[in-house]
Amino acid sequence: MRTEPDHGHRHLVHVVAGLVGIGGLAFSLTVVHLPGTHREGLEPWWAATAAILVGGLVVLAALGPLSRVPAGVVQTVAGAWALLFLAVVASVPLLGSGSAGEQTQWISGFIGAAVSAAALAWRARTSVAYLLVLCTLWGVARWWDTGRRLPLLAVQDGVYAVTSGLIVMSVVWLVLRAARAVDAAAAADAEHAVSEARSQSRDAERHRLAAIVHDGVLAALLAGSSGTAPPAAVALEARRALDDLDELRQPSTASGEVEAGDLVLRLRLRAAVIGDGAAVRADVEPTRIPELVAVKLVAAAAEALRNSVRHAGPGATRTVTVTVRPGRAEVRVRDDGAGFDPASVPAARLGVRGSIEGRMSRLPGGYAEVRSTPGAGTEVVVGWRA
Repeated sequence: MRTEPDHGHRHLVHVVAGLVGIGGLAFSLTVVHLPGTHREGLEPWWAATAAILVGGLVVLAALGPLSRVPAGVVQTVAGAWALLFLAVVASVPLLGSGSAGEQTQWISGFIGAAVSAAALAWRARTSVAYLLVLCTLWGVARWWDTGRRLPLLAVQDGVYAVTSGLIVMSVVWLVLRAARAVDAAAAADAEHAVSEARSQSRDAERHRLAAIVHDGVLAALLAGSSGTAPPAAVALEARRALDDLDELRQPSTASGEVEAGDLVLRLRLRAAVIGDGAAVRADVEPTRIPELVAVKLVAAAAEALRNSVRHAGPGATRTVTVTVRPGRAEVRVRDDGAGFDPASVPAARLGVRGSIEGRMSRLPGGYAEVRSTPGAGTEVVVGWRA
């Protein structure tokens, strides 16, 4: 038997089994008479045999819609029924009288179902071998049943059975092969999707690491080497950098929450350390937000402050506006400096794309927007919605 197929092939095995059972019953009942209406020349043994074969077709028809039954079991039942039919055909010279000429008439109604069951159960080579053996025995049975007087008729019946059997088998093979092709394509697509997801995950992790190094570690080193920042502020910046590295090593979760006032306090500390006198304005309601949200907002706002100090130009003033409502938090970093064209920022620059937009895009519910015009200042908006 074949190995357990994938979903599409497994489904088609059940469908074909049901069709073989139902179709075989329909064709066989055109030539098999019900008990009590048998022709006088039909021996009792054939009535019992016909009942067994019809019962096998009933089982196949019943297995069709039973999707929980493994496909291998369905194929095993189909193969067993095909072998049973082969044994019946082979027994004609042994059990038939060979004189009435009516012992094999009813058998012809099962041939199509038998070759279909063989194509469902076995590989093509085995199925073709079964077909050749079956049709040879069928020709012998027809020759015997006619009193061994009509060999040409027996040959014609055998050749017809081979031709029609190959057509029926080809249909079954094509259907099952198409199902396997669909399964293979689906598996390839799934593998490609997994590969793409892994690649995107690696890229995201690279950008995340670059952002942490850019606006965490380097900022702490610059603050410590400048000699102008207060020691407490340097220590705070260093601790924030370590917190970012801890987040990289063991990602935060949204299970913990902080008060809205704590978010404002963190932003005031960042503004004092790196904001060059930036004013912090708060419009918050008494509510709590996830700890992870607070970490991301503060880090993104800190990077916006650093960019403003570096690029806004001398004399520029900065403001940080914090707004917190239940299920929503937003931070706006605004300066009245030189401004710039956001579309002209090179892709390799990590300050805006990686440390601000990239960081907020990785936060569920997070968003970021950079608004700037040359000569008209810059506003960076970062926020979160539940």
